[in-house]
Amino acid sequence: MWPHLFSAQSSARQDTNSLEGMQQSPLQIEKLEPRLLLAGDPILLDLNPGVNPSNPQAFVEMNGLLFFTANGGTTGQELWRSDGTAGGTFLVKDIYTGSPSSYAYYLTNVNGTLFFAANDGTNGVELWRSDGTSAGTQLVKDIQIGGGSSSPTYLTNVNGAVYFSASKFDAGGSFGRELWMSDGTSAGTVLIKDINPGISSSNPYSLTNVSGNLFFAATNGSVGVELWKSDGTNGGTVLVKDIYNGAFSSYPTYITNVNGIAFFQGANASVGQELWKSDGTSAGTVLVKDINIGAGFSSPSWLINVNNTLFFSASNGTSGQELWKSDGTSSGTQLVKDINFGSGFSSPSYLTNVNNTLFFRATDGTNGVELWRSQGDSGNTVLVKDIYSGALASNPRYLANVGGTLYFSADNGTQGTELWMSNGTLAGTMLVGDLRLGAVGSYPVYMRNAGGRLFFTADNGSVGQEFWILSTDVTPPSLNITPDGVGANSSPIVFTFQFSEAVSGFTQGDIALANGIAGTFTTVNVATYTLQVTPAADGNVSVTVGNGVAFDGAGNGNLGDMATVFFDASPPNLQITPNNTTTNVSPVNFTFQFSEAVSGFAVNDIVITNGTAGTFTVVDGDTYTLQVLPTTDGQVTVSVPMGAAFDAGANPNPAASASITFGTVDTVAKAFAEILRRAADPGGYAYWSQIEASQGTKAMVEGLLRSGERYGIVVEDAYQGYLDRTSFGDSGRNYWIQNLVNRNLTITQFQSQILASGEYLANNPVNFPFIGSLSIDVWGRPITTAEQDYFANKLNTGTPPGGIVEEFFANENWRHYAINMSYLEFLGRPADPGGDAFWENYLETTGPLIAMLIAILNTDEFFS
Repeated sequence: MWPHLFSAQSSARQDTNSLEGMQQSPLQIEKLEPRLLLAGDPILLDLNPGVNPSNPQAFVEMNGLLFFTANGGTTGQELWRSDGTAGGTFLVKDIYTGSPSSYAYYLTNVNGTLFFAANDGTNGVELWRSDGTSAGTQLVKDIQIGGGSSSPTYLTNVNGAVYFSASKFDAGGSFGRELWMSDGTSAGTVLIKDINPGISSSNPYSLTNVSGNLFFAATNGSVGVELWKSDGTNGGTVLVKDIYNGAFSSYPTYITNVNGIAFFQGANASVGQELWKSDGTSAGTVLVKDINIGAGFSSPSWLINVNNTLFFSASNGTSGQELWKSDGTSSGTQLVKDINFGSGFSSPSYLTNVNNTLFFRATDGTNGVELWRSQGDSGNTVLVKDIYSGALASNPRYLANVGGTLYFSADNGTQGTELWMSNGTLAGTMLVGDLRLGAVGSYPVYMRNAGGRLFFTADNGSVGQEFWILSTDVTPPSLNITPDGVGANSSPIVFTFQFSEAVSGFTQGDIALANGIAGTFTTVNVATYTLQVTPAADGNVSVTVGNGVAFDGAGNGNLGDMATVFFDASPPNLQITPNNTTTNVSPVNFTFQFSEAVSGFAVNDIVITNGTAGTFTVVDGDTYTLQVLPTTDGQVTVSVPMGAAFDAGANPNPAASASITFGTVDTVAKAFAEILRRAADPGGYAYWSQIEASQGTKAMVEGLLRSGERYGIVVEDAYQGYLDRTSFGDSGRNYWIQNLVNRNLTITQFQSQILASGEYLANNPVNFPFIGSLSIDVWGRPITTAEQDYFANKLNTGTPPGGIVEEFFANENWRHYAINMSYLEFLGRPADPGGDAFWENYLETTGPLIAMLIAILNTDEFFS
């Protein structure tokens, strides 16, 4: 008798030109020779025509315009403005009418209104304001009434009001030089506090906006010059801390805002002149670090905030005056680099922030005073260029950031002091133009960025110190990379590289490829290039160009870009699967599984034989289902022709089809009869019919094969076939069934244990009866003499009976026997040679047996 074998299978992203009634001086315009230009044309505007200089100075940017003072020849030194063009550069107002000068100074942009101090010849030097028009340029208040001057200084914007120092000695009160503020109106221009009461002066200086609070230095007469703060009210204007106790002064200077904390240079008797910080409270006003330990002075200077880190120049008494940085803690206050190594002074100065890179001038003791840059660590603090080669100094000064490019004056020893520019590299540090030919130099000063232009003053030797404009190109060329389609199935793919302007230096080597091989690189024109790319494999083909590999005429490096195209030369294969091979349940569900996402697939693309279409469902981009209602008993076939759907690479699907046999065979009844060897009871029939309807015939068959009732048959077959008795009434019956249902044992393991049991051995003593019986029970045939001798020798040399049983089950004789008996039991015939060979290889290499049984029981032959 054939015992039924089972095991489980493991599955697995202003108008500024509309000004009326304004007297404009005629301007003479000169352009520098083009051969000398690197980043635009420096334009000379001769504001005082002829050899006399206009002496432009006090440059300040407001609303994209430059405001400054100059002498136009017909007036004195007065307020001017410029938009960078000749027509847009003119006198705003002749404040001191005629040839005298108003000498406007401390020009300050306060939220789009210009405040400054000036003398109109009547009221003395007082506070003025301007909106950039003559009519809108007015005296704010005559603080020192009459012809005397209040002489406002240190004008500072805090929250849209201008704070300043001014003096008043008149009938309206005598306060000395004290702290004032103004909202731009006479009534709103008031003394904040008489810090040093009476006619004595507190002399406020170093006025600094620290995140909306005014910090400054002053003396109240009781203590020396110390740190004060003000919120614009009398009560809110207070001494922060008496750092140098008593009448002595700490003299706070270089007050600098870093994240709402005021850093400054201060001094006391204990530590000398060192770095301090304050949060506006006495307790929060502390020494950051005694850099030059003891009473020695480290003299911090040139304090600047670069990307929320304080940089400054200081001396620790050992290394000389060098570059330092601080995060506000003692441990975080460190020497960046001992540039002039040892006790020598590199004397960093003109510290300037250009896009979070610090530029400054210093000397390393070998190259003289030259241009340096730093990223905040020693390794990235480097000499940019030895402009005046050797030990002599180029003396860079007036460092200015214009759109991320540094401009400055320097002397290379040949052209004299002229205008230079730098992007921080050796090659990118160059002379902009020799404005005064020869070795004397034009001495550019007062460099200021306004509206993306560089304004400065220089003397070309012909017209004196005059007004110059460099319309700098600081815009990097953008790049747009486009493939010749978003998807492709043909090769090569052509990528186009389109720059926003003409560039130089762009080569094939600047292009990084992913999943592709470079082909022909073509220069279409100075801004357009193409590259043919052969995909290496199906998938995304990407090209990338980094920043700064190509440069426009001004030396600006490009912005990078990348592009990706999906290459697919493989068609989207289609597998159509019905929910069974045989069914009597309608409708039949067919699943259409493409090997990748497709487009264009619709129900009309499906050809149905012996059926009509029901519900068509798009599960996702590669999976679809269709319910088909069979017309008659027999084969129901669905097919999809080639080209019904296309993948992202525009590849068409190959044709595919699938069939299912629909008939009136009662599959549940058939399964009960063959698997459980009985007719279906009403409850069981209803239950398993529901399983078949919801999960398919395969699930119904597998469920019955794994049921306790089926395992009971397996146990009974084994008892009768191996032990020649029934299992009913045996205490082990339920044990075996339970372990089989719970999958603690496979059928093979169960049978092995029965065949190695004491009862089996008692009926079939070791060794010849035992070996001969195993051959009949496991292989289904008598044992040969050679086989008997082989197994007898193993028993005699110590192999236990259980080991012999396992070897019988591992033999191909058992696999052939298992296959043949499965065919006989469920199909009523022996296994055909093709089926036997297929399943024998499957059981040997893959297993498990249950998969074979489920497949056999889901065939048309089984249900016929």
